[in-house]
Amino acid sequence: MNYGDLINVKKNIGKWIKITIFIMISSFLYLIPLKLVEVMIDNTQKSVTSILTIGIILLVIYVVSSYIGALVDYYIDSFSFETSNQVRIKVFHNILNLNKEQFSEIIKGDSFGSLIEDTKIVSESSIKPICLLIKSGISFVGGLILVSSVSPIITIVLLIVGICASLINKHMSKKYQEHIYETRESSDKIWNLLNEISYHFLTIKLNRRENYFMNKAKQDSNNYLINERKEDIHNKKMYAIDTIIFMGTIGILYSITSLLVYYNKMSMGGLVAIMMYNSILIDPLLEFSQMVKEYTKTKVSIGRINKYMIANDTEIVERKDVKHIRKCIKIKEICYRYDNKLILNNITISINVGEKVAIVGESGAGKTTLLYILCGLIKQSSGKIYVDDKICTSMEEYLDTFSVLLQESKIYNTNLKDNLYLYTDDWDKERVSDYISLFELKELLEMSTNPEYLQTKLNNISGGEEKRVRLISVLAKNSDIICLDEFSNSLDNNLCNKMINFILKNFADKTFIVIDHRLNLVEKFDKIIVMRNGKIEHIGTHSELINRSSYYRKLYDSRENGNA
Repeated sequence: MNYGDLINVKKNIGKWIKITIFIMISSFLYLIPLKLVEVMIDNTQKSVTSILTIGIILLVIYVVSSYIGALVDYYIDSFSFETSNQVRIKVFHNILNLNKEQFSEIIKGDSFGSLIEDTKIVSESSIKPICLLIKSGISFVGGLILVSSVSPIITIVLLIVGICASLINKHMSKKYQEHIYETRESSDKIWNLLNEISYHFLTIKLNRRENYFMNKAKQDSNNYLINERKEDIHNKKMYAIDTIIFMGTIGILYSITSLLVYYNKMSMGGLVAIMMYNSILIDPLLEFSQMVKEYTKTKVSIGRINKYMIANDTEIVERKDVKHIRKCIKIKEICYRYDNKLILNNITISINVGEKVAIVGESGAGKTTLLYILCGLIKQSSGKIYVDDKICTSMEEYLDTFSVLLQESKIYNTNLKDNLYLYTDDWDKERVSDYISLFELKELLEMSTNPEYLQTKLNNISGGEEKRVRLISVLAKNSDIICLDEFSNSLDNNLCNKMINFILKNFADKTFIVIDHRLNLVEKFDKIIVMRNGKIEHIGTHSELINRSSYYRKLYDSRENGNA
C-alpha cells in the first residue's frame, strides 16, 4: 500500500475533477467580494446607487459561496468515507490472503492493535491532505492574481514568502515524521503489555508478579511520555515558525502598502484591499502547513501497515465446485524446515479414502505440522504430494474437502450458530441437534426450553464444553476428510469413547485423521502412524504395533486410558 493507491487519481479521475472544480468555484466566489469591497471603498464619495448595487451583489455572493462551500465539504467528506472503506477492505483482504507463516509473523508482539490504529489514521487522512493542497493552492494563486492588480511588488514578496514557507515545512516534516513514528512505537509497547497482562493475568496473580509488571508499565509509559513530548515540542516549533513567518509577512505588507500610499502609488481602497487580502494569502499557507502534518501522519501509518502486512494481490475466490479426493493422498519424502530447523524429515505415507488414521507420538514429534501440510495450511520445504496418483502442487486446492479441528482454534462466545457459520454456510439443523445430544450440551444450550437454542450465549463455558462446541462445528461441515488435533483434551474418557464409537459407526465413508495422546481411543483405527523426532517410526494397526514396536508399547502403556 502506498499513498498513490489511496488517492488513485486514474481510477477516481471524475471525482477529483468534480472536487477541483467546486473548490475553484468556491475560491473564486470567496475572492470576488474582496475585490468588490475595494471598488466600494473607492466609490464611497461618488455614487450611492453603485454602493447599494455592490452591497446587494456582495450579499448574493456570500449566500452562494456559503452554499458552494458546504457542497465542497460534503463532496470531500463523501469521497473520504469511500476511501476509508476501501482502506479497511484492503487491510482485511490482505489479512485473509495470508498463509499460516505470514499470519504468524504479523501477530508477533500483538501487532493487530497497531494495525487497527494505523488503519484508522490512514482512513481518516487519506483524501483530506490532497484536498487541502488543492484548496490552499487555488486560494493562494487567486490571491496573488488579485494582489498583482494592486501591486506587483507585494505579489513578488508574497510569492517568495510562499516558497520559503513550503521549503521550511518540508524540511521540518522529516523530523516530525521520526517523532510520530517513535511515539507510535512506544504506544505499541503499552498496547502489547496490556495484552500480555490480559493473557497471563491468573499466572501473575498466582505468582505475585504485580510489581514486575508494574515496573514494566512505568518504563513503557515513561518512554511513551518522552516521545510524546518530543513530538509535541516539534509540532509547537513548526507552529511557532509558521506564526513568525505569517505575522512577519503581515508586518512587511503593512509597511510596504503604507509607503506606497504615502508616495501615491496606491489608493486607500487598494490599502484596505491588501489588508483584506491578508486572509486569503495567509490562510492557504496555514492550510498547507496543516496538510503537511496530516500527510506526514498518514505516511507514517502507511509505512507501519506495510511493515505488518504482506502484499497479496490475489482475489479471494468463492469455490463453487468442491474438488474431491477419490482414492488416496500420498506423501513422498516430505521435509519441512522452519527458522532453519528441520521439523519433518523424509516423511512418506499413504492415506486411502474412508480410512480412519491416527497420528501419535510424543510432543514435538511433528504431528501437527504434518497435519498442516496435509490440509494445505503450510507448504512442504521439499518432497511431493500425490492426490489420486497425480502430483499436487498445493493441497490448498482441496481445502473444501477438509474439516479440521485445530488444537489452538477458538470459538465465538456469542452462540453456537455463529460457530457453525465459522466452518460452513451449509449445515443441517437436525444433524446438529443430534450432535448436541451426543456431546451432552442440551442443558448448556437450553435445548428443551428454548426453541432458539442455537442463539444461546456461550459465555463462561468450561474448556470441555468449548471443545464440544468446536467438534459440533467441525462435524456439521460434513466434509469428506475430518481432521481432529488432540480432540480428547478437556474431555473425560467415557465421553471420548462414546464419540469415537459414534464416528466409527456413522462416518464409515469419511476419512478421519486424528492426532491424540490417548492411544486407547484409536485402537480400532485402520492405521496408526507413530512419529518420533520429525520422522515416522512405525505404521500399522494397533495389534501390529503392539507386537513389533517397543516405542509404541511404551507410549501405549504410559498413556492407556489417558493416564500419562
